[in-house]
Amino acid sequence: MKKNMRLTFKEKGFPMGRLISGSKFMYRDIHPNNLVIFNANIIDVKTRDNVWCGDLDITFDAEKLIELSDEVDTEYLILTEHDSIDNYVWSTKTGVSEKYKEYFNDNLLKKTK
Repeated sequence: MKKNMRLTFKEKGFPMGRLISGSKFMYRDIHPNNLVIFNANIIDVKTRDNVWCGDLDITFDAEKLIELSDEVDTEYLILTEHDSIDNYVWSTKTGVSEKYKEYFNDNLLKKTK
């Protein structure tokens, strides 16, 4: 199952270990208003499996991630590399978590719902 999901993520433009920039600092400098998670983990809520890891720019990637979760009829939680499933950053069903809303401005939140 995991291999099939990894292939599905790759086909959607999310190869395992994806890098969106050679420099985190420069990427954030160029995209200061984007919700970016370097070294993110994607957790399948139904199975509790970590199905993907790599860099995400939720501002650009949200639509594809939502489509993918709808296709496989599950919810994906996006975590930082240090968070647990209870402290996710973003969900394909509900958007930015309550814990992280204080860190993001209203324009960013509108783009990622």
